[in-house]
Amino acid sequence: SAKFLGVTLDSGLSGKEQLHALISRGNATAKIISSLSGVWWGSHPRVLIAVYRALFRSAIEYGSQVYAYESQSTLFQRLMRIQYKIIRLALGYRISTPINVLLYEAKECPLKYRFNFLTASFLFKCWSGSNNLVKEGIKDMECAADSVVKKIKMIKSSPSFNRYAIHHEELQTVFHSETSPEFTYDYETLIHEPLCRFDMSRVAKDSPKDIFVLEFRRGTEELIAHADISLYTDGSKMGENGPVGAAFYSPEEDFSYARRLPTTFSVFSAEAWAIREALKHVLGHGMNSAIIFTDARSVLEAISSHHYAQPNYIIYQIKSLLATLLRGRKVIIFFWTPSHKGIRGNEIADGLANSVAGSGSSMECLPVPFTDARKSARDRIKRNFEGWLKDAARYKGIKHAELYQDSSLRPWFYSKSLEREEIVLINRIRSNHYNLNESLHRKGMTASAACQCGHECQDINHVIFDCQETRNKAAYLLNFLHSKYPQFTLNNIFLLLKKPSVGLCRRLLAFFKSLDIRL
Repeated sequence: SAKFLGVTLDSGLSGKEQLHALISRGNATAKIISSLSGVWWGSHPRVLIAVYRALFRSAIEYGSQVYAYESQSTLFQRLMRIQYKIIRLALGYRISTPINVLLYEAKECPLKYRFNFLTASFLFKCWSGSNNLVKEGIKDMECAADSVVKKIKMIKSSPSFNRYAIHHEELQTVFHSETSPEFTYDYETLIHEPLCRFDMSRVAKDSPKDIFVLEFRRGTEELIAHADISLYTDGSKMGENGPVGAAFYSPEEDFSYARRLPTTFSVFSAEAWAIREALKHVLGHGMNSAIIFTDARSVLEAISSHHYAQPNYIIYQIKSLLATLLRGRKVIIFFWTPSHKGIRGNEIADGLANSVAGSGSSMECLPVPFTDARKSARDRIKRNFEGWLKDAARYKGIKHAELYQDSSLRPWFYSKSLEREEIVLINRIRSNHYNLNESLHRKGMTASAACQCGHECQDINHVIFDCQETRNKAAYLLNFLHSKYPQFTLNNIFLLLKKPSVGLCRRLLAFFKSLDIRL
């Protein structure tokens, strides 16, 4: 075997030696996490998850395009268990906590899904270039797979070929060029900064529509009067994986242009495409000045900036058109308008974009920006993960799935000013795996689920709301609950923990500390 760029290559490319090395690294990372925190003390869970991602996840991801780790089921299982162990340590869960609960709360998908996404993303990046050795190598593999048996063997043994087979059609639509899009155009084009007006950003977001319309008229009346044409642009996408449309509209000419775009286009790309077509209209009709209204602030910021590389090729096409118009002494002004605020031209363009997206009209055959294609791979993995969580919740973590699992991208505690012990407490309650008799009895760790007060079940709700022995110490917490949540009548603390307030978390911790109970 040989080691190349941190990846151990064995003679049969089985990945066994690499997996052994990763398992050793994972165990070392687990020891680091253990030294940084106990269950209730130590580093913040968010910090420990960052350590996990930096030291362990980054290492196991490297090389996942080469080795089909799942074929080494025993070793891969050990690797997954290390992942679970580290997350459990970081978030303070009990060892009995279901895996689906751990991964959901940490916002970490199973390793196989993560590897699939990274491999697909890597392929989309390779296909965005014209001359790429990986791209040519996979095409050679496809030619060599001249039988069904050979093709199945390649799909099983090569993660890259596996993802190629799944994303084959999408890969053919990716925009490709010999160099990155930013190097296709001259320096003058790259540094050109168009005139963008953001006057409407001064209006408060919650203002009535009449105020927006009035301010719009005040700010644009003179601009429109001095321009040869005004154009309203918009892009629309119906749902995460729905149809896409884009349009522009000119009130002076009573002219509109709308097209249905590939479903892998993002809203950003659709908005950019509409602006590009509006500029083409200005250039093609020989107009000397134009004002373009758009609600795509992110697109305006992208075409105005030259401080970073923008991977979307449509942005550079817009910059190129603007540079051409500038050389011809044409004046182009962009004016940002907030969406759905009663501005007539904007509403018409929005209606056109939505209408063409939902129509059965023929789709414009456009190359898809690499970033949009990669997002389609991310969306696929997200759907797979959500399906996995739903399937796993049929057997374990049922209550957690019913009450807490949604499509949020951040852990529940991400933006809250909470200490580790407060987060660990809420984590354990949400998971329904904590150190009270009812939970311990479920796992055979106590002989009975009964409470010391004589009640048959010592669970979290009994201790807070009903227990005779804790009633006096629970008074402060109960008063807080009744004042903060007056509509709350059920004696069920689980219902309040989907998005718990900082005050609730701190009072729950203070209550259990007063009982000298470490859940």
